[in-house]
Amino acid sequence: MTQCATNYHSLTRVEYWLIEWAKWVKRWKQDVGFPHRSIGLATGGESRRGEDAYIDFEDEMWSRNVKALDSLLESLPSAQVCAVRHAYLGEVWRFPRGNLGHLLALAEETLERGCEARGVCI
Repeated sequence: MTQCATNYHSLTRVEYWLIEWAKWVKRWKQDVGFPHRSIGLATGGESRRGEDAYIDFEDEMWSRNVKALDSLLESLPSAQVCAVRHAYLGEVWRFPRGNLGHLLALAEETLERGCEARGVCI
């Protein structure tokens, strides 16, 4: 499935995380110039409780999963990487040999095994 799929219940785990990875890749931008936040001081530390702590935990796990998926993706053969980037990011690549659908299926299968082995995509 590609990013145009709207029914998340019909997606496999790796398809879901590839869509999330595509969102992460598209929102990345290089920081140039001054930082968006300034350094501040907090006395006595800060403790987050309840819902705020859980939201922070979810954000951290989401970020961990998409970064791990990105590094797994970069370890694939280049034709499979191109197939994934074409399907999920809409990038245009030329495939000298190989069917796009077959390369995408191979990449998703390999990524699923890699995710399970590393505890990602839970």
